[in-house]
Amino acid sequence: MNIRKELLDELLQECKTPPDLFGEDWYDDDDMMFVYEENCPLDENDDEFDDHFYDEMIRWQKEEDAAIDKAGDPTTPTEVLVELSKYEALSPVVAGNPNTPTEILFQLCKDERNHRHLSGNPKTPQKLLAQLSISSNEEVRFRVAYHQNTPVNTLIKLSKDEDDIVRSCVAKNPNTPMDVLLQLCEDKSADNHETLLAISKNSSISPDIRLDVEKVLKDIKADLTIVKERSLKKDL
Repeated sequence: MNIRKELLDELLQECKTPPDLFGEDWYDDDDMMFVYEENCPLDENDDEFDDHFYDEMIRWQKEEDAAIDKAGDPTTPTEVLVELSKYEALSPVVAGNPNTPTEILFQLCKDERNHRHLSGNPKTPQKLLAQLSISSNEEVRFRVAYHQNTPVNTLIKLSKDEDDIVRSCVAKNPNTPMDVLLQLCEDKSADNHETLLAISKNSSISPDIRLDVEKVLKDIKADLTIVKERSLKKDL
């Protein structure tokens, strides 16, 4: 799988890295040594072999970094991003690029390794966010819960998520309906602390509700302080 020469030239300009290094994944050190030996003009027993290999490793790393930077740069042309999306090592970065075409985002969604970046891409469409909302990865779910494009019905489902951080992100989302925020207020336990804190900072709630939530937060803090003090006394 090789990038077309004109695109590779645009990506890395005068890149001389062995093409195999831009395969489906980056090589580990042993693989890079093999590729190096295949391309190195020096004999393996030459005194300068190790120094030359070290220099090449540094150059390859810089070119890998350049490829990653290009994959994440929102000014990168879409045709270049399409090509870069075919590489496993670059596809997560391309998935988070707001300039990546929608049809490519749908393709990248088939690989779970791209889900975290997709859930944070401001241009990810609603249909994909709905799919990502059922991820087993809490980080993906809380990114979806806070995403401005997440559809309301998805926010409603995530408001019942078992993870408090996910629920708190729903509470922070300005698109979350008021009735959902009120439901989230009903749980006044310490386990719901993060969600209640998020609700208290949501600009869409009324002053009366904010005062009630802030009172609950103070009570939770007081209870936790008492528990901590009792625990310390018990340890003495």
